[in-house]
Amino acid sequence: EKGLVDSILKVMSAKGEDLQEVPIVTLLYLSVHPTIPTHLLQKGVDVVAAELLNCHDHIIRELCVILLKALALHDSEAVEKVVPAEKKYLFVKDIRNPQLYGGEYGGLVQDYLQTIVGNRHDQNYLRDILTEQDMLDLQLTEEELVSYENTFLELDADCGGTLDIDELKLLMVLMGEKMDQYELQELLEEYDTDHSGSLDFKEFVVMMKGWKTRFGTGVTKAYNETVKRGHIGKAAREFFRWWNKSKLEAAQVQEAKESRARAMQSNVELQMRYLDHENLRYRRKQEADLRKRGVSVSDTYRNNPVTSKRFNNASS
Repeated sequence: EKGLVDSILKVMSAKGEDLQEVPIVTLLYLSVHPTIPTHLLQKGVDVVAAELLNCHDHIIRELCVILLKALALHDSEAVEKVVPAEKKYLFVKDIRNPQLYGGEYGGLVQDYLQTIVGNRHDQNYLRDILTEQDMLDLQLTEEELVSYENTFLELDADCGGTLDIDELKLLMVLMGEKMDQYELQELLEEYDTDHSGSLDFKEFVVMMKGWKTRFGTGVTKAYNETVKRGHIGKAAREFFRWWNKSKLEAAQVQEAKESRARAMQSNVELQMRYLDHENLRYRRKQEADLRKRGVSVSDTYRNNPVTSKRFNNASS
């Protein structure tokens, strides 16, 4: 209301890259507030921070990564859209401690990000996913909803509102269920009604609500659990994989080829986009080194038949 964020952005636009530390720290401080991060996203702070990921000052780059991670807890899709393709590796989930957002930093940064995670939990963001009609259809009591919500929040470390197969595996461990990777995949596919590759909160509630009767009741349950799970179920899945081994291997090979082709295409696009810039930066660095040694840059490049053409092109 007082125009504070606009003022900060004006200060940032008026300063050089090496003078952005104080404004960014101010934005980090504001991001701890439960509702201000949404306002920051509306004002385009994520866009400004993403542009500074290419800053020469490594401290400013790190601060921008932390700021973007903080904003991603409120809208991960918006942040993902503005992060440059060559910088997305900075936002990959920490495989060593995936259930603690910011765990790769430790110390104050970890505590800072966990504070924002706590803010998001207090906002009950999961309940917005369920409509009143969903509540009626699922016949959920308030006690059940709170229980499912707390369980989901424990697993959804980045507040993204979905659970992937690794988080689903952790859930099975917490529930005391023993499932192999193939059974987990089948479980995910069974309840992933929108085929997104993960479970949103509504799909999770549907799974948990019907968990006790998933295989039926009485004799039917005993039969299904024996056939679909346990030693017989495992043997059946292994036999299926053996029987369809050639088909599965062919599919895996095809997927690997397509994945490699996509990666190569992506690399080519990145090279086409950034190669000239990198070459120019490297050439300027060489020229600066030559000048420090008292060598004439123009004579050095023009007298060399290999570099004279490149020098002339760069000069033009």
